[in-house]
Amino acid sequence: NLATMVAHSGGFEMGWADTTPGPYGDGWFIDQQPIHSVTLDLYYLDEAEVTVGAFARFLTHAAGDYHFHARQPVERVRDGYLPIAGTEHEPMRLVTWAAARDYCRWAGKRLPTEAEYEYAVRGADGRNWPWAEGGASCARANYFTGASHCQAGPVRVGSHPEGDSVDGVADLVGNVAEWMADDYAPYDPATPAAIVPSSGLKVVRGGGWRDVRLGMRGHARRAVDPALRSDNIGFRCAYSEGDTLSADRGALTDAEDIDRELKAAPAAAPAPGAVRALTGLSSPQGVAYLEGEWYVADTGNGRVMRVEADNLEGTVVLSGLIEPRQLLAGGGVLWIAEAGASQGREQIARRRR
Repeated sequence: NLATMVAHSGGFEMGWADTTPGPYGDGWFIDQQPIHSVTLDLYYLDEAEVTVGAFARFLTHAAGDYHFHARQPVERVRDGYLPIAGTEHEPMRLVTWAAARDYCRWAGKRLPTEAEYEYAVRGADGRNWPWAEGGASCARANYFTGASHCQAGPVRVGSHPEGDSVDGVADLVGNVAEWMADDYAPYDPATPAAIVPSSGLKVVRGGGWRDVRLGMRGHARRAVDPALRSDNIGFRCAYSEGDTLSADRGALTDAEDIDRELKAAPAAAPAPGAVRALTGLSSPQGVAYLEGEWYVADTGNGRVMRVEADNLEGTVVLSGLIEPRQLLAGGGVLWIAEAGASQGREQIARRRR
């Protein structure tokens, strides 16, 4: 359906020209060099990433368990597959390269080439980003800022309209990275072998919710094992003249929600909460462990307390101190450092023979 796709064509400079070495700069991204001219005939690109709901229909009417995986946000029902509730409009992820390719074939389309993808992001003017001007932000894309994630995971496709391309394509960067049709290969055959990943890999573009800003730029590319299933990688489809857009896909209705096999929601293992060991302390600042027992410097009250298993008030083992701030244990001796004392003082709190 071309109504949900955006047309592109034209020439541009693909890749990145910067060859200046730097500790974290583009000088290290040798596989993005050299910059080279590419001209593309008319092609169409999906406005949005393929959703969980659309992929569930593909499983129901074509692929079945062949491309279903227990980690995917999809559940079996009696006559097919349905999205886990609430994920229908999120981008599909946890799919191999072959699953993405087969979905696009079933839809009468194909995976985009990385040149087509880069042109959709950068345009003829060579932008770094899909939008006309400005850098990445959480208002424009779902990614990892370096300090925090914009979102806790993939979100509904099209949720960042400020980040749409100048041609109206959503989520070209961020949310989930996307499989390309291409085998990975360096642009320059002379690229040092140590820099080039091994053969048999596929290209991933666009960066996802787990990726940092550098990985989302229009010229960024990544070599990935085609068998990988990642919650950070999804896909969208492309079409050009000669592809079978009118492929017979059978009915496109959703399976009925009967006998759904619910997946358990992921949950962290329960962890014990905090336990109060002592009360009545004033500015406690030092703790030490000596011969099976814990001691606390009760600085404000000028004393050292021993923690008792069944006594929240503990036991005073030394009092009359000025400001005990640090405790050190060793050799059966507890050493106490006092602030404000005229000279260092050693106190033996407990010794066992």
